[in-house]
Amino acid sequence: ARAEYIVRMDTDDIAIPDRIEKIYNFIIRHPDYDAVGSRVVEFSEGEQYGILSKMGQKNSRSIMRGDIIIHPSAIIRKSSIEKVSMYKNYKRAEDLVLWFEMLLAGSKLYVIDDILLQYRVSPGDYKKRKIQYRIDEIRARILYYPQLGANANDYLYILKSIASGIIPAVIVRKYRHSFVLAHINSHKSDVKKGSI
Repeated sequence: ARAEYIVRMDTDDIAIPDRIEKIYNFIIRHPDYDAVGSRVVEFSEGEQYGILSKMGQKNSRSIMRGDIIIHPSAIIRKSSIEKVSMYKNYKRAEDLVLWFEMLLAGSKLYVIDDILLQYRVSPGDYKKRKIQYRIDEIRARILYYPQLGANANDYLYILKSIASGIIPAVIVRKYRHSFVLAHINSHKSDVKKGSI
């Protein structure tokens, strides 16, 4: 990329029309942030499951505990990615490692309140969350947690990743829909505001 900013999005996700304008304007008005994301609606085949991500600055503790910028929602300063030597080779955990590396380099990360992306997660994607696909994620967590000042409670999230890889996908999906995603019904005005 030649531009000063890199805007992420996966090819199967759906952005609202002014998504780039909103995140670009935010990062321009807040030069202290190196990466900015938005909240997203997780969906599949016409069904919306819930809202993912929470507004606010993300620090090492929040990211270790799963409160993270959803990678396809992000705009990132190119110079900040270059400072950490781009993406590292951690299969299915490249974005997590990028956020860890950026935090260690002194970058600031933020999620705005707007819901600007529909983030596609098909039922088949949960099969990719089995333990054999989580090895690099677990390895990254074990490597980076000490560097980020993890406490005993933070390490429980590594056990959560391991458990999520062992438990049948249908149970993980039900848990996620019930306890991880914010319910759309309680955020109707936010979903409407974000034009999703």
